[in-house]
Amino acid sequence: MNNKQVKPEWTAKYWQWIFGEKESPLKTGLVNIDNEVIMLPCTGGGAACDRKVQLKGEDTKKDILVPVFAAAEYGKGEYFLREKARALSTPISTEMSVDGVSKEYDYVEASFKVGKYDAVSAGYWYRLSPLSPGKHLVRFGGNAENGFYTKVMYQIEVDD
Repeated sequence: MNNKQVKPEWTAKYWQWIFGEKESPLKTGLVNIDNEVIMLPCTGGGAACDRKVQLKGEDTKKDILVPVFAAAEYGKGEYFLREKARALSTPISTEMSVDGVSKEYDYVEASFKVGKYDAVSAGYWYRLSPLSPGKHLVRFGGNAENGFYTKVMYQIEVDD
Protein backbone atom coordinates (compact mmCIF):
# COMPACT_ATOMS: atom_id res chain seq x y z
CA MET A 1 0.00 0.00 0.00
CA ASN A 2 0.98 3.55 -0.67
CA ASN A 3 1.45 5.78 2.39
CA LYS A 4 -1.12 8.18 0.99
CA GLN A 5 -4.07 6.21 -0.31
CA VAL A 6 -5.77 7.11 -3.56
CA LYS A 7 -9.20 8.63 -3.03
CA PRO A 8 -11.93 6.77 -4.97
CA GLU A 9 -13.60 10.10 -5.71
CA TRP A 10 -10.41 11.21 -7.50
CA THR A 11 -10.55 8.17 -9.78
CA ALA A 12 -14.21 8.92 -10.52
CA LYS A 13 -13.31 12.56 -11.35
CA TYR A 14 -10.49 11.28 -13.57
CA TRP A 15 -12.83 9.14 -15.68
CA GLN A 16 -15.54 11.82 -15.80
CA TRP A 17 -12.85 14.15 -17.16
CA ILE A 18 -11.59 11.56 -19.68
CA PHE A 19 -15.11 10.75 -20.94
CA GLY A 20 -16.16 14.42 -20.91
CA GLU A 21 -13.48 15.86 -23.20
CA LYS A 22 -14.28 16.30 -26.90
CA GLU A 23 -10.84 14.95 -27.86
CA SER A 24 -9.69 12.25 -25.45
CA PRO A 25 -6.80 13.17 -23.13
CA LEU A 26 -5.74 9.53 -23.52
CA LYS A 27 -4.68 10.46 -27.05
CA THR A 28 -3.72 14.13 -26.62
CA GLY A 29 -1.85 13.79 -23.31
CA LEU A 30 -3.71 16.81 -21.91
CA VAL A 31 -3.05 16.94 -18.14
CA ASN A 32 -5.93 17.87 -15.83
CA ILE A 33 -4.81 20.32 -13.16
CA ASP A 34 -7.72 20.17 -10.75
CA ASN A 35 -8.09 22.35 -7.66
CA GLU A 36 -7.09 19.39 -5.51
CA VAL A 37 -4.93 17.06 -7.63
CA ILE A 38 -3.07 16.82 -10.93
CA MET A 39 -4.32 13.98 -13.16
CA LEU A 40 -1.97 12.34 -15.66
CA PRO A 41 -3.72 10.54 -18.53
CA CYS A 42 -2.57 7.12 -19.64
CA THR A 43 -2.75 6.07 -23.32
CA GLY A 44 -6.08 4.30 -23.55
CA GLY A 45 -4.28 1.09 -24.45
CA GLY A 46 -2.31 -0.39 -27.26
CA ALA A 47 0.29 2.35 -27.17
CA ALA A 48 3.45 3.57 -25.52
CA CYS A 49 4.22 7.26 -25.22
CA ASP A 50 6.53 9.83 -23.71
CA ARG A 51 5.06 13.09 -22.43
CA LYS A 52 6.36 16.25 -20.78
CA VAL A 53 4.76 18.35 -18.06
CA GLN A 54 5.96 21.52 -16.35
CA LEU A 55 4.55 22.42 -12.96
CA LYS A 56 4.65 25.99 -11.66
CA GLY A 57 3.36 28.00 -8.74
CA GLU A 58 0.63 26.45 -6.62
CA ASP A 59 0.54 23.35 -8.82
CA THR A 60 3.95 22.32 -7.45
CA LYS A 61 2.24 21.72 -4.07
CA LYS A 62 -0.41 19.29 -5.39
CA ASP A 63 -0.46 15.51 -5.34
CA ILE A 64 -0.40 13.76 -8.73
CA LEU A 65 -2.87 10.99 -9.58
CA VAL A 66 -1.29 8.24 -11.71
CA PRO A 67 -3.49 5.61 -13.43
CA VAL A 68 -1.01 2.72 -13.28
CA PHE A 69 -3.38 0.25 -14.97
CA ALA A 70 -7.09 1.05 -14.84
CA ALA A 71 -10.30 0.84 -16.85
CA ALA A 72 -13.79 2.27 -16.72
CA GLU A 73 -17.08 1.40 -18.35
CA TYR A 74 -20.35 3.27 -18.52
CA GLY A 75 -23.85 2.34 -19.62
CA LYS A 76 -26.57 0.40 -17.83
CA GLY A 77 -26.27 -2.21 -15.12
CA GLU A 78 -23.71 -1.48 -12.43
CA TYR A 79 -22.92 -5.16 -11.74
CA PHE A 80 -22.17 -5.85 -15.42
CA LEU A 81 -20.13 -2.65 -15.71
CA ARG A 82 -18.10 -3.51 -12.58
CA GLU A 83 -17.29 -7.00 -13.85
CA LYS A 84 -16.26 -5.64 -17.25
CA ALA A 85 -14.04 -2.92 -15.70
CA ARG A 86 -12.44 -5.51 -13.39
CA ALA A 87 -11.71 -7.82 -16.30
CA LEU A 88 -10.13 -5.02 -18.33
CA SER A 89 -7.98 -3.83 -15.45
CA THR A 90 -6.52 -7.19 -14.39
CA PRO A 91 -2.84 -7.08 -15.38
CA ILE A 92 -0.30 -9.84 -15.80
CA SER A 93 2.45 -7.27 -15.25
CA THR A 94 2.65 -3.63 -14.18
CA GLU A 95 5.20 -0.88 -13.73
CA MET A 96 5.13 2.16 -11.49
CA SER A 97 8.33 4.08 -10.78
CA VAL A 98 9.44 7.58 -9.89
CA ASP A 99 13.00 8.54 -10.77
CA GLY A 100 13.88 4.87 -11.23
CA VAL A 101 12.47 3.74 -7.85
CA SER A 102 9.61 1.22 -8.00
CA LYS A 103 6.48 2.22 -6.09
CA GLU A 104 3.62 0.24 -4.61
CA TYR A 105 0.15 1.30 -5.69
CA ASP A 106 -3.48 0.89 -4.64
CA TYR A 107 -6.34 -1.07 -6.15
CA VAL A 108 -9.38 1.22 -6.31
CA GLU A 109 -12.95 0.78 -7.53
CA ALA A 110 -15.42 3.64 -7.86
CA SER A 111 -19.03 4.10 -9.00
CA PHE A 112 -20.08 7.39 -10.54
CA LYS A 113 -22.15 8.97 -13.31
CA VAL A 114 -21.17 9.95 -16.83
CA GLY A 115 -24.06 12.15 -17.89
CA LYS A 116 -27.18 10.07 -17.28
CA TYR A 117 -25.32 6.75 -17.33
CA ASP A 118 -23.96 4.62 -14.51
CA ALA A 119 -20.21 4.17 -14.61
CA VAL A 120 -17.71 1.99 -12.77
CA SER A 121 -13.94 2.07 -12.71
CA ALA A 122 -11.49 -0.50 -11.42
CA GLY A 123 -7.75 -0.67 -11.41
CA TYR A 124 -4.41 0.29 -9.98
CA TRP A 125 -3.54 3.87 -9.05
CA TYR A 126 -0.68 5.72 -7.41
CA ARG A 127 -0.89 8.94 -5.43
CA LEU A 128 2.34 10.80 -5.92
CA SER A 129 3.16 13.41 -3.31
CA PRO A 130 4.26 16.83 -4.55
CA LEU A 131 7.64 16.53 -6.23
CA SER A 132 10.72 18.52 -5.25
CA PRO A 133 11.97 21.23 -7.64
CA GLY A 134 13.85 19.81 -10.61
CA LYS A 135 13.34 17.14 -13.26
CA HIS A 136 11.61 13.84 -12.53
CA LEU A 137 10.75 10.72 -14.51
CA VAL A 138 7.47 8.90 -13.84
CA ARG A 139 6.88 5.58 -15.63
CA PHE A 140 3.72 3.50 -15.43
CA GLY A 141 1.67 0.95 -17.31
CA GLY A 142 1.02 -2.73 -17.67
CA ASN A 143 -0.02 -5.70 -19.80
CA ALA A 144 -3.19 -7.81 -19.69
CA GLU A 145 -3.75 -11.39 -20.85
CA ASN A 146 -5.98 -10.18 -23.70
CA GLY A 147 -3.09 -8.23 -25.26
CA PHE A 148 -4.16 -4.84 -23.91
CA TYR A 149 -1.21 -2.75 -22.76
CA THR A 150 -0.27 0.77 -21.86
CA LYS A 151 3.16 2.22 -21.21
CA VAL A 152 3.67 5.87 -20.33
CA MET A 153 6.69 7.93 -19.38
CA TYR A 154 6.23 11.46 -18.07
CA GLN A 155 9.12 13.87 -17.80
CA ILE A 156 7.95 16.26 -15.11
CA GLU A 157 9.79 19.51 -14.47
CA VAL A 158 8.93 21.23 -11.21
CA ASP A 159 9.83 24.93 -10.87
CA ASP A 160 11.21 26.38 -7.64
